[in-house]
Amino acid sequence: MKMKAKILLFTVVSAMLFAGCNEFNDEFEQTAVGNMSGEWYCYIADFDYWFTLTTYNNNANQAGKLMISDMGTFWGGFQVEGDCNLSDMTFSVPNGVKSKQVFQDTDNIAVVPYDIEVRVANGKMTPGVVTLPSKSIVDKIEFSISFSGEREYDDRDGGPIIEDGVLVMNPNVAPFADVFNVVGYRKSGFEEDAEIADVLQ
Repeated sequence: MKMKAKILLFTVVSAMLFAGCNEFNDEFEQTAVGNMSGEWYCYIADFDYWFTLTTYNNNANQAGKLMISDMGTFWGGFQVEGDCNLSDMTFSVPNGVKSKQVFQDTDNIAVVPYDIEVRVANGKMTPGVVTLPSKSIVDKIEFSISFSGEREYDDRDGGPIIEDGVLVMNPNVAPFADVFNVVGYRKSGFEEDAEIADVLQ
């Protein structure tokens, strides 16, 4: 599936960058966004694709703001600030907030910074509704997400096209045209609980 192949390419070339460039506070419960912080296994059923999402407080530790990042495991490593409501555990990024990203090509030669806009809608966390193989009971997360653009790909090798140090975007893809419906659950810390779609039924 073409879209799944593109997502996988995003993951391969960006995960290494995010592994060494971002550190997050493991003591999520001590932040202003409380239980809305955490690490999540997220699943897109349409493409049978898993990625990791991290939610956490912003630098000002504001209770109504939630940082959201795929840590390089989905769409090239987005990192955006959205709104959240602690009382009902809802969240959104309504107007296409710009995310600064760094793309490294498949030969690990060209490192190209670029901006992309991200929208998140219908974000919701539901406490204690997912039972995992380890018998851990964890929170569920749901949201839809879309992006302002998609990179152009070379038909010869499937790699992205870079001209004058800038990523070429696909002119045939309208901004926010593809909306991905995502569902997932909070990581338990047990290896046996990783990426189990059946628990989301």
